Amino acid sequence: MAGPVTGACSSYAEDWSALLDGELDASREAEMRAHAESCAACAAKLASLARVDVLLAGLPVPETRAALLDGLRARIASQPPPRRSRRTYAGWTAAAAAAAALLLYLALPRPAPVTPPVEVADEPAPQPSGDPEFDALPADEIAVGLELDTAQDLEVIANLELLEAFVALEEGRG
Repeated sequence: MAGPVTGACSSYAEDWSALLDGELDASREAEMRAHAESCAACAAKLASLARVDVLLAGLPVPETRAALLDGLRARIASQPPPRRSRRTYAGWTAAAAAAAALLLYLALPRPAPVTPPVEVADEPAPQPSGDPEFDALPADEIAVGLELDTAQDLEVIANLELLEAFVALEEGRG
């Protein structure tokens, strides 16, 4: 009895029949024959497949009646070639038109977005509060003291009038 098939043998499993049929290149054939000489399980598999080939070769080949073959060939030859339906042409035409429209859309230049000019008045920098202790605090501490999310919110508060004027311009009110 042959030994078990190992993981290394699995790389040969699909090529045993091709080896017997002479379908492998020379290097793969040599590799497989060397493996079969060193592995009892694979040698048994190769011998089993070789016996099947011999048995199949010994089976009689049924003869097909010549009249049957001639009739089939004549019937096939008498059939008109398949016609393409108008639906097929319509489908291809629609697909081609859609592709052309897409290419045209992608090829046309797009106008640049129009942005209305915004006049920004020079605002004076925020003035000190007059409280030297408050003015000496870092912006982060002031933001925490005023319960703001970030110190950047201080800039928003300092420029609130400017922001309101900008929003009014965008809404067309100003």
